[in-house]
Amino acid sequence: MERNQVVAFQDRDVLSGLHPPLTPETTKNEFFVTMDKPIKRYRDLLDDWENKGWRINSEEVRKNQKTHAYAIPSPARRRSKGWVLDSIPLIKHNFEENYFISVTFSYDLTS
Repeated sequence: MERNQVVAFQDRDVLSGLHPPLTPETTKNEFFVTMDKPIKRYRDLLDDWENKGWRINSEEVRKNQKTHAYAIPSPARRRSKGWVLDSIPLIKHNFEENYFISVTFSYDLTS
């Protein structure tokens, strides 16, 4: 645990002064080293889930947080109607746009 804590503090010290403070939406302009492989894999999984239309519309949820409660979508919600809570709002997936990005990303990896 002590070694992990040292590494965490080192990361904190380096990252605290970085701008922008948030991770970019895409990995297009990022540089990954070997040790970043788990992070890169996680980001790829997020992209896959978003491409399936599974990204929560956080802005909509935040806007309605004082007046709405939401449920996580599930197969049961598709089979039967009459649920009391609405499904959590999701960001609509643009298949054409993501298809183009996907082709471009694959091309960049092989060149």
